[in-house]
Amino acid sequence: MRDSNTHKLDKLWKHGLPDNLPPCFQEIKTAIDSALSGNFRAIHDITGRIAGNSSDFESYGTAFVRKADGEWAITNRILQTWSTIDFFGGRDYFPREWEMIGSQIRHALKDAHRWQTLQRYKNNGGIKEEHRKLLARLLWDMDPFRNDWVSLFVQGKRPFGNSGIEIDMIEILGWEFPPEDEDIPDEMIERVWQLFDELQFAIIDVLSIPAEPTHV
Repeated sequence: MRDSNTHKLDKLWKHGLPDNLPPCFQEIKTAIDSALSGNFRAIHDITGRIAGNSSDFESYGTAFVRKADGEWAITNRILQTWSTIDFFGGRDYFPREWEMIGSQIRHALKDAHRWQTLQRYKNNGGIKEEHRKLLARLLWDMDPFRNDWVSLFVQGKRPFGNSGIEIDMIEILGWEFPPEDEDIPDEMIERVWQLFDELQFAIIDVLSIPAEPTHV
């Protein structure tokens, strides 16, 4: 059974993923392989390495962010790569085992990335004009049904109007696109997603600015 699971895990890791994976993915793969053979402690250990083991939170206005200070910087490339693994791992390779394994790693990556986003946002001095431009173009929607899922939310697939989210953000920010026969540089893609993720804190800063007095 272990050999079978290891073989399937190898296939999953090659399923449409880039050739040069970020270093943390070999560590994650090793932990999943151990968990599939019954060593669930390996998942606890790897999530601790990703996000730390702190249960403390830091507040930023109305946002509460877990202090998830793990070993790795969680980049957009890491998140995109894990999204692919997570999707195919649960659907095609390990449908019975994946929910327990994948969900813990998913939450650890989210906690670590959100914590790192807050630290970067504060270290860079908070809200910038770039954040304001993006916030002004977000498309909001609502759940009209009054139940446990009532919410206001930003359109997930088309937050700025189109499904080409990176292209929309580059246009809104007024950045110069590369020539038509060249891909958007990884550094530019990383930066637009950093700004996007920082919007959760930038909007708090925008709303905390005192309103102009109304004269009747």
